[in-house]
Amino acid sequence: SEDRWLILMPKGWTRGAMKATSVMDEASAWAWLSSKHPALTAYLSPFLAAARKRTDQGEYWWELRACAYYAKFEQAKIYYPDICIAPSFYLDTQGMYSGNTGYFLPVDSPWLAGLMNSRAIWFVMTGMSTHIRGGYRRMFTQHLTNLPIPATTQAQQAQLSALAEAAAHGASQRLQSQRNFARRIHDLLPNPSPKGAQTTLGDALNRWWLLADFKAFQFEVTKRFKSDIPLKDRNDWEQWFDTERIRIHQLSANIAATERSIDEVVYTLFGLDAAEVALIERAVQR
Repeated sequence: SEDRWLILMPKGWTRGAMKATSVMDEASAWAWLSSKHPALTAYLSPFLAAARKRTDQGEYWWELRACAYYAKFEQAKIYYPDICIAPSFYLDTQGMYSGNTGYFLPVDSPWLAGLMNSRAIWFVMTGMSTHIRGGYRRMFTQHLTNLPIPATTQAQQAQLSALAEAAAHGASQRLQSQRNFARRIHDLLPNPSPKGAQTTLGDALNRWWLLADFKAFQFEVTKRFKSDIPLKDRNDWEQWFDTERIRIHQLSANIAATERSIDEVVYTLFGLDAAEVALIERAVQR
């Protein structure tokens, strides 16, 4: 979670929240909404003119159109992006919503999420999906529904589920460590910051664990904030940087090993021989 939120007011939400038996006039409904949720109306007000022109609105311009699958967002599902450069299927069990660039399969199936992240399935996807420059692929529904799913036993599904969950847990730990350290980098910004100092981290510091060593990190901090790490804090920062960087690289190695195990299971499920496996691995790099 990035602690970011979507406003979801489907058709009929305002009337239901007001406990009204019929649709009220817009002015009265907006006045009620403003009194109950002033932060929301303050945020939405600048969009009033454009939102009124929408043809896919609910009973009021601030509501979304009717949708048969809103409830499915609350259920477990396999999310995937509209455009991606590598397998990016994620089993969400927390009822998360997405914007219009996120799609999902309404199934609670860790083993299927593992299967779909395998090299074998991505090899098929690259042959079916629309190519975009830079190696990216469009993940259209017709491609997903035509993916070959091999027959599996309960034991094989359990094995894939365990591997998929281990990879997801490792990725979650890695992401948390990356973000925790990145958030604290802002503490190095001088206060008050000198004229012209940049407060955003930039690519290098946002991906700090890829820097060669602490010296490279120190250089990027100085370049970005126009101020060096204070001498009294430098040893602590160096120790923390080295510890967290090693931890992240170890987690990455563990994830890669787990993904390798998933690939091997899927190769077996498809009954691929050594030549076919070699073909896929030459074509699909992790």
